Amino acid sequence: MKEDKEDDLKVGVKSTALRFGNSTKEWLSGFGIAWIGSLGLSGFNADLGWPYYVALMAASGHLTWQIWTVDLSCRADCNRN
Repeated sequence: MKEDKEDDLKVGVKSTALRFGNSTKEWLSGFGIAWIGSLGLSGFNADLGWPYYVALMAASGHLTWQIWTVDLSCRADCNRN
């Protein structure tokens, strides 16, 4: 969020908001892929059935929607999503 970056710069905090900069959505996408992939592998290793993968697809779809639609420069939109 833009406001967080400004506050972090004022107090000298080394935050991920500053580290990721304008690439925040790309970083979030990468973390999301790693998360969904890990859950998929865990489900495979645990020999879980198809309902698990349906739920996993729903969760990954929701995460994708959140990342694509959030306006990181708007505090209200970040809180809403």
